[in-house]
Amino acid sequence: MGEHCTEESEKQTLLDLASRQGSEKYDSSIRGPALSILDILLTYPSCKIPAVALIEHLGRLIPRAYSISSSPLRDSKSFTIAFNLTKISKENGRQYSRLGVCTGWLYEQAIKNKLLPIGENEKNLDPDNLAMRFSEMNLKHSFPEVVVYRRRNHNFRLPVPEKMHVPIIMVGPGTGVAPFVGKAVKNKKQ
Repeated sequence: MGEHCTEESEKQTLLDLASRQGSEKYDSSIRGPALSILDILLTYPSCKIPAVALIEHLGRLIPRAYSISSSPLRDSKSFTIAFNLTKISKENGRQYSRLGVCTGWLYEQAIKNKLLPIGENEKNLDPDNLAMRFSEMNLKHSFPEVVVYRRRNHNFRLPVPEKMHVPIIMVGPGTGVAPFVGKAVKNKKQ
């Protein structure tokens, strides 16, 4: 990006950030605050990188893994997921506020399909309201195609049914509550 700056100071700054000597500064000023390409272009307005060059260097969007929070014993043809809507504020070098990539997209699709009122307020972001509205989605809504595939979890197991009378403490570092909700419903049905 530095090579495409017309302003010499901006060019030098970006080239320094890309150098081996500037790696610590890059980590603290770009990676740490999670700046996007758009943040960088807005910060260094003389950078006129051709679209082809920009696209060539963009990373591929990786799949998002969500935990299913429903049991196939309740409904084998549909599922629910639990997620948080990530709100990224305008600060620390970020030039604009935005929502997380995937959950933000889901939220925007829900608004577009009139499952949520337009305008962001706390009621719209309430997890119960979101879950209820997303559960109203059906085939009449015209969503872009989304590829969904199932990954088996070979690690999470509740105690065997004959020991279900024993109280358990469930801790889900990094997984949230979704697997517990799904497994609890499944075991309740057994």
